[in-house]
Amino acid sequence: MYATISDALLGVLLLAFGIGALQLKRWAWAVGVAALVLEVVRQIVGVVMQGLRAGTIVRGGITVALVALLIWYLLRPNVSGAVGRAA
Repeated sequence: MYATISDALLGVLLLAFGIGALQLKRWAWAVGVAALVLEVVRQIVGVVMQGLRAGTIVRGGITVALVALLIWYLLRPNVSGAVGRAA
């Protein structure tokens, strides 16, 4: 049940982010960062719920590393400045 709700919420947020980012909407940046932070939390909870096995830790770690890169990208001044946010 947890995965279904979080997947649906994450899907809606990412869809909204994609549509808003393509149109350079100011709110899209915040939605994108929120969705990525939610994904990090989701991965951590998933690893804990599935048990601390090597496979789950590696899979969760790779996902968190990729999401961290995306967050870093969104926090760059030229990206946040593209939607009118203060750099």
